[in-house]
Amino acid sequence: MTQTGKKVSSAGFSFLDDEDEGPWGADPVLSTPDGEAAFRRWVAATVETGRGPAALLARVHADRPAPGWAKVMFLNASPSHERFVDARYRRSLGRPAVGGEPLRPVRDKVGPAEPPAQSEPSDRTPESRRVSGVREPRADDGRRGTADHWYRLERPGPLPTQDMFTGLPGQVVAALHPYTEGDPVGVLATLLSAFSAAIGHRPHIRIGSSRHPLVIWTMLIGRTALGRKGTATGAAMEIFERVSGDFTDRHILYGSPSSGAGFVGKLEAMAREAGWVEGGDEDPGLLPGFPALMVEEEWAKVMRRSRIDDALGQNLRTAWQGNTLSVIVKKKADCATVPKAHVAIVGHVTPDEFRANLSASDVAGGTFNRFLPLYVQRCQSLPLADQMPEASMEGLAAELRAAIEYARATDLLDFDDAARAYWKDELYDRLTGLSTGSELIESFAGRAVPYTKRIAAVYALADRCGTIAPRHLRSAEAFTTYVIASVEHIMSTAARPPVGRGGRTPRPENADPQIRHRVLGALLAAHPAPVSRSDLLAKIKNIGSTADLDDALASLGEDLLPTETSISGGRPGRLYRLTNEAVARIKSRDE
Repeated sequence: MTQTGKKVSSAGFSFLDDEDEGPWGADPVLSTPDGEAAFRRWVAATVETGRGPAALLARVHADRPAPGWAKVMFLNASPSHERFVDARYRRSLGRPAVGGEPLRPVRDKVGPAEPPAQSEPSDRTPESRRVSGVREPRADDGRRGTADHWYRLERPGPLPTQDMFTGLPGQVVAALHPYTEGDPVGVLATLLSAFSAAIGHRPHIRIGSSRHPLVIWTMLIGRTALGRKGTATGAAMEIFERVSGDFTDRHILYGSPSSGAGFVGKLEAMAREAGWVEGGDEDPGLLPGFPALMVEEEWAKVMRRSRIDDALGQNLRTAWQGNTLSVIVKKKADCATVPKAHVAIVGHVTPDEFRANLSASDVAGGTFNRFLPLYVQRCQSLPLADQMPEASMEGLAAELRAAIEYARATDLLDFDDAARAYWKDELYDRLTGLSTGSELIESFAGRAVPYTKRIAAVYALADRCGTIAPRHLRSAEAFTTYVIASVEHIMSTAARPPVGRGGRTPRPENADPQIRHRVLGALLAAHPAPVSRSDLLAKIKNIGSTADLDDALASLGEDLLPTETSISGGRPGRLYRLTNEAVARIKSRDE
């Protein structure tokens, strides 16, 4: 099927010819009523050609890398497809289209608006949920769309959706946001992990015949200093330390044991010190379900240890399932047992460390795909950040304390009728289809179903609800989807050693100041548009070589955003532009 100037697929997509492409690449138009199903059929067809969806989309979107099918521009699709739109493209939708009316966000461009969320029953009045310094969410909060209002600095990774920041967790993040440079995603992840530890082993869900405790393991992945991983975790823990002094003092482990046996031994020692024992004899046994939170800011060390200590990975997998941990050796004094351990974990790692230490055996064994990797980045600049008023912190802590007390008295959580229908008719198929074909992505996507249900239950308990409602599932789906987008982004932006002519590795310390000045001038003049390598070479053709250009570009470090591009299957090229933060800094210095 063809049209003038367009190529149209049998699934209902049409792509402009290369010469007619606008500033956002090709223009896919999806006009079928069942857009997602049609798209999946189209992706399957491209896979059968042997090229795969990523290769095809990278060709279609020549102006930026496309690690997976989630980078397609839905211009005429259902509002539910908005989460698949590339974040950078989503932000560009406010710019005027070439020769036409201004583009609007996807959810405003198609069909009627979604109806407002219906209020759901709760055992709390609005007054009882209102905290000093925290805005009570409106009924339509957290519907669709990115939560880009959190970010004041350029963000290269995926953007979270507003659905993640709902209920009490969203209130806490919103209240902390004016006082921290930490990524709201990192604050939320730490908060959910800490909450999941504090509620204990009694509340749980069932998937088939398996009992799943509500422990959440999060891994904050961000660049050194720029990621603000510790800042985000510190902001959340500052509130959480006011929830329960006993939990903070006796149930939180900062750092990680050096071995699998040490992991079990440390937990047993913590439990005994906390008085988590039964019986009055000289050697009392431990009560089941000792709750603990482990915060490790150097999680790469744990990833490396697991390669040489099989027991560490095995014990981590056992703890995630909530089963009994034990170390049995000949010397009785060195034996340790923690019945039905309830351990939540927050780990910090850089993207390079994550990529370097995630071995094939880790993926195959299922140790680290039990974590939820989340890309984090400094969200704003606060040179003189104030501290949150003590009254606000105490109010948030009181809300969390009440939710934890409610959760500890809860047993099995299940869906209400509306959530059951939503899970069966819509969400389950979306979760099982999250993988983009990569073996690594599939390993994390394979945990999407149990983890989404776990996270939804935690959101429900934070709302002091005994059943899981659709709004909790939407929040959990947004969280899980962000995890997959984070892994995609981190793995697709692997740092490749820059190679110059003849395989030469650039040496930034040898950059010629005059050449560097010209390169910076060209990048500043073109900003925010990228500059091709050939254009940069033309700027220095009389004073430097290709090797000199490589040295100058390498000297710019993280101020430079390089992009690989390949138009219509041609030879890959490179485009360069400065980050917005770098441009502002340079202009301020010049002034």
